[in-house]
Amino acid sequence: MINDKSIQDESLRDQVYKSTGIHHHILKNGYWITPGLTSVSSTIMDQSDVGPFCETLLEGIRKLRA
Repeated sequence: MINDKSIQDESLRDQVYKSTGIHHHILKNGYWITPGLTSVSSTIMDQSDVGPFCETLLEGIRKLRA
């Protein structure tokens, strides 16, 4: 029997997650990333793939700091 309320709690079921902060900025700019700010990359990616993502991330950080 599981007694952990966080596992059993269904109070958030069917609610829409509203993204904010850096997560929202990254999603808004065309990249998929989890709310916990994790994502994946492929070994086939090169600087032309990674560079624009890094620029988007830096832009979001700068906006948040302003």
